[in-house]
Amino acid sequence: MGWILFFSIGIPLLCLPAYILIEMTKPKEERWGRSQPNQAVKGSGSGSMKNPPIRPSAFVGLETTQHPADPRTLKPVQGLTEYVPIYSGAFLPAEHQLDLVTMDDEGNTNLQLNLYNGQLVLEAPNGLLPNRSNGQVYKLGIYTGSIRGSAYYEEAVLNADTRPLAKAELVREPGNKYDKNAVAIHASGAGCVGYVNKQNAARLSKHLGVGEEYMAIFTSGCKRGDDSVPVSVLIAPTATMMSIFRNSGIPLPSNGITQ
Repeated sequence: MGWILFFSIGIPLLCLPAYILIEMTKPKEERWGRSQPNQAVKGSGSGSMKNPPIRPSAFVGLETTQHPADPRTLKPVQGLTEYVPIYSGAFLPAEHQLDLVTMDDEGNTNLQLNLYNGQLVLEAPNGLLPNRSNGQVYKLGIYTGSIRGSAYYEEAVLNADTRPLAKAELVREPGNKYDKNAVAIHASGAGCVGYVNKQNAARLSKHLGVGEEYMAIFTSGCKRGDDSVPVSVLIAPTATMMSIFRNSGIPLPSNGITQ
């Protein structure tokens, strides 16, 4: 009888792989990596688990493409006609913007205009001056910046020639219900394309209000039928603008002012 049991049970068991035999010697609840999820650890608070079940985890990774920053934004290229934004790090810090700038009693200055990254930028002897914000040249009666409110004049902007050096017209709007100091920017043949920002308008309107002559030109923008480039302007007393043009070798434009 014993030999019969050996041949019917023992020999088949010996033929099984060792790891299966080992698993079969374990308690049923522990075979094949199983555990009892509700078995509490002795001495622990309720709800703690001796062998918490192993749950599958999933990691979802999003594939992203990082484009390297355009080096021209921090190191503008002189003479480049393609528009590329210029980051603030390329400009002189506020505390040094006027260090080497001169202006005499007749408004003549040593500032000049140069084309960088598709936009006109004021250049001082020690570096570039901001052409959109954080500029200190307003202390000299010179104003630079992007026009405001152009989204309300999309058709006019599209029909305007706002390329660098195109002339702009300053139109005071003392009856403007939103800002009594409002100064509109008009483009030739297109009408109003936006406004001088509120802070500069408050400064500028005082000069225009007493009859001082100012000139304005676009320093960035597009040809008619295109509005892909932000529009910005340079505004300065006529004598100062003429001085800047002479320093830059730019032909002197004519520019009317409506007050």
